[in-house]
Amino acid sequence: MTDLGNGFCPARGTGVVRTVDIPYTEPVMHRLEGLAKLRGDEKYTDDLPLTDFLWGMTVRSPFARARVTGLSRDASIDWAAFTFVTHKDIPGVNEVYLIENDQPILAGIETRHRHEAVALLAHPSRAALRRAVAAVAGEGEELDPVFDPLAPPPPRPGERAADTAL
Repeated sequence: MTDLGNGFCPARGTGVVRTVDIPYTEPVMHRLEGLAKLRGDEKYTDDLPLTDFLWGMTVRSPFARARVTGLSRDASIDWAAFTFVTHKDIPGVNEVYLIENDQPILAGIETRHRHEAVALLAHPSRAALRRAVAAVAGEGEELDPVFDPLAPPPPRPGERAADTAL
């Protein structure tokens, strides 16, 4: 057991208690915007009056794994006012590098996970864009899930290589 001086041992609770002054300094706040954020005065991108640009949103797949058969659009919306992009509109190879070049930018043939991006929409009005995204429904034929990460993937038409991993 340790004696802290003056015969005090904390394990036994004996002796005289001696207080020690430990110098403490307040941490210095280096973030200049911190106080404005705390008070609610800080301006964020959503708070700024932005004009002459397009808002963008992503349409996502409702399926965990499916063969994409189409995208249906609600006829009550004037789709001519929107920019609507699918995998067919991407010039070149529709893939992005993650671990390998095997992740599609926009799923077109098959979705590999729920909420995978299948289309992009753009419009000058954020409110109109939100209504439009909600009015697009992904259609597909659900496929069996893949639970074995070591199993070779099934062949897919249009894929760049037979050894493409899920």
